[in-house]
Amino acid sequence: MTYKISAIIPFRGKIRMTMQLVAELLVDFSRLEAEQAGGIILIDNGSTPDERSLLTDLLAGSDMVEVVESDGDCGINAMWEQGLTMIRESSPSGTLDDHLIFVLNNDVQIIQSLLPMIDEMDALEFFAAISPSYDSRPQVARRVNAYECLSNGSSDRDKCGGAGF
Repeated sequence: MTYKISAIIPFRGKIRMTMQLVAELLVDFSRLEAEQAGGIILIDNGSTPDERSLLTDLLAGSDMVEVVESDGDCGINAMWEQGLTMIRESSPSGTLDDHLIFVLNNDVQIIQSLLPMIDEMDALEFFAAISPSYDSRPQVARRVNAYECLSNGSSDRDKCGGAGF
């Protein structure tokens, strides 16, 4: 199956850190076939006008990145759901079935290409959630139903992957 690949990144301020992640993702996205590149959605949850202006300037000319305001001052689960809804509504199928979506914090660093994982995703029955270890547990990839965790606002770390998924 060929997936449309997208990323959802909530943020508030910290523009340079967010742009570092966007730049890392754009390197990977530039290597995708045109029909695979879905783009990057940045969801701004209250950056200042100066921060927003800086971001707009840094992204000038990029058609792979869309910046939207969050639906009010909300939690991270609501921003993830906002991004998923945007992708679902823009999908010809009206579903997320043919999408591979990376839901990332803006403080993540991509230390190796994400592309080799994409071929492996077809074999998964559920979405995969990989998160940094915030509480000293070993870092592992877990097979979880990430959509269920996102849409239900679950904060059960053991059930949903460890990062408040």
